[in-house]
Amino acid sequence: MRSFEVRCQLVPKSGSAQASSDDFADWCITDGELRVAVADGATNSFQPREWAEKLVVACLDGSIRPTARRRTINARLARLATQEGDDWERHDPSAWLSTLLAKRGSHAALVAVSFTKVRRRWMWSAIAAGDSTLALVDPHGALSRTFPMGLADRFGASPALVSSVPPQFGAPKTRYRMYGSFPRHSSALLSSDALSEWLFAEWASRRDPWPSLLAAMRSPESFQTWVSALRLTGVMRDDDVTALMVSRR
Repeated sequence: MRSFEVRCQLVPKSGSAQASSDDFADWCITDGELRVAVADGATNSFQPREWAEKLVVACLDGSIRPTARRRTINARLARLATQEGDDWERHDPSAWLSTLLAKRGSHAALVAVSFTKVRRRWMWSAIAAGDSTLALVDPHGALSRTFPMGLADRFGASPALVSSVPPQFGAPKTRYRMYGSFPRHSSALLSSDALSEWLFAEWASRRDPWPSLLAAMRSPESFQTWVSALRLTGVMRDDDVTALMVSRR
């Protein structure tokens, strides 16, 4: 899809291997539609990375679509959670039923966006829950929209996450779907909470973090160096950092 450029970078917590990160991100092109997703598994929940990966894959293969009704999304999440529980039980019959974490289930923040062409205009549709966010930047490099959190919202310890078990099961009821147009030379950034929190603080303080982020996204090495520097100065939390950027040419 020549109209778009997609870049994705991930830096795990300090001293951790990338494979141990609780974040998962990916993208695909299917039938003329670009689909991207980032999920951040809650560290203290059951198998957070596996649940994050399941959610991202479900968004990319069309099982979970931003345009679907909440009831449809929750029904598909229910099947996903049941399948995940069966997989864990086959691997270890005691895990799903006997461990405390398994009983509490898996939880993750999720942001997923699809880009489709409608009557010669590129449109985006998004679903999101928790503190993984979408930021839209206009052709002039100015922030135009954030979702599901706003610049005035506080990043807390208990965001509304996508859960695999009742009573919190499924997609939270708060601010979970949005859509809009995506003109030429616009950009969309999906990011996990540590990066989102820093970006939102910069924008709220009327500073422009976009040029430094663009430079950092050029390679895994430059992104690692950039994140490490922000951590050392104390302005970014030492947590898994994921950034998935979509730019329209």
